[in-house]
Amino acid sequence: MKHMLKGALVALAISNFAQAADEKPEIKTPPMLSALEEEGGTIHDRWKINEHLNGFSLTIGMDQLIVYATADGEYVLNGSLLDKSADDLTPEFSKKYLPEPSFDGVVQKLEASKWIGTHNQKASRQLYVIHDPNCPFCKKAHESIMEHQYTAKSGVRWIPVAALGQSSLEMAAALLESKEPMKLQDDFNKGYHPSEAEITASKKNMQDVMDNTKLMKLLRISGTPAVIVVEDGTVKKIITGFQRGDILTALGV
Repeated sequence: MKHMLKGALVALAISNFAQAADEKPEIKTPPMLSALEEEGGTIHDRWKINEHLNGFSLTIGMDQLIVYATADGEYVLNGSLLDKSADDLTPEFSKKYLPEPSFDGVVQKLEASKWIGTHNQKASRQLYVIHDPNCPFCKKAHESIMEHQYTAKSGVRWIPVAALGQSSLEMAAALLESKEPMKLQDDFNKGYHPSEAEITASKKNMQDVMDNTKLMKLLRISGTPAVIVVEDGTVKKIITGFQRGDILTALGV
């Protein structure tokens, strides 16, 4: 049910924006969301958008979502909600109605994950790069970051995950097994895939990759690459997607 909910996408023209904050109309929970609550989901808030549509903020597992339900509760939709000016209202609703993410214990979890260290490992600032070996934007991030391996002021710790399926799992496990993981990633960028012998030799690392992938979900990161900037033991910033300028600034180049 969770995947069905996340897979739905709606783009509606809404002219009547949400009611004033001090108004608290009675909004019933749609049957689908009630079922999600029974499965362990949490509804944080609800609000009336107009007479036809209500909004809900909720957490399902490691995912935080803004969803929309028709007033009769028959349909629940997840995705972009556009007003008459084609502005997406969902980011604003997320900021207003979802609880702030907590970074308690995150640094310890990052340090305990299975990562590959490059650049200046003695630096007070470390960039934890969550990447999938199959992800095209991760490949761009890898190339950009490795260009500055010997000049960056920050360290880099690569956390390979399997966000894109079995092939990614095999490739990420091979990276953890390799004595030259960055060279192997270069090969992956050029289309290479681990041989059967390499897959067999790296099977012991697959659980570590799966644990890394769970950590990605725990951090509410839905896509790769993602760069978590940690300085003096504190999370300073999370850069999502291939934001080259932000990444290079965090590297100190």
